[in-house]
Amino acid sequence: MKLNKLLVGVPCEVIGNADMDITGVAYDSREVQPGNLFFCIEGYQSDGHAYAPKAVQAGAVCLVVRHKLDLAVTQVVTEDSRKAMSLIAAAFYGRPAEKLRMIGVTGTSGKTSTTYMIKSMLE
Repeated sequence: MKLNKLLVGVPCEVIGNADMDITGVAYDSREVQPGNLFFCIEGYQSDGHAYAPKAVQAGAVCLVVRHKLDLAVTQVVTEDSRKAMSLIAAAFYGRPAEKLRMIGVTGTSGKTSTTYMIKSMLE
């Protein structure tokens, strides 16, 4: 899928080729395959930006970052890389949440019994 199609609705700046093909998405550098987009997510114990060189070495052709890195690949700079990850992954996988139906059971009592009955009927 083309990078520019994945970035629709994502507040960002693209440094490099926005018309490239992306073959997959990953946030764990150990899971990167050639042609993938890698998300550099900042966590409590480690920063995904530190793993970007390893991801590029594994074949990542694009990075989603909070700040530009000194690496020779296309970079998508955004303020919130976690939000960008959710939007880009949803686009990459065809927005599956839009195809789901949601049913809610509310009330004071009987919710659990009602959900078990509905489950039994649907199965």
